[in-house]
Amino acid sequence: MLIAAGVDILTIRRRLGHSKPSVALDTYGHLIKGADAAAAEAIASLLPKR
Repeated sequence: MLIAAGVDILTIRRRLGHSKPSVALDTYGHLIKGADAAAAEAIASLLPKR
């Protein structure tokens, strides 16, 4: 529910008591949908237009 609400993985890790962010990512990472598309859009917005 936290991922769906847009909460970042570091906050989720702290709230759920995981020892490391990697534990949270290994457990819940598959639930982060569209992250690659969002990253591509962010990079594209920073690059100069051709």
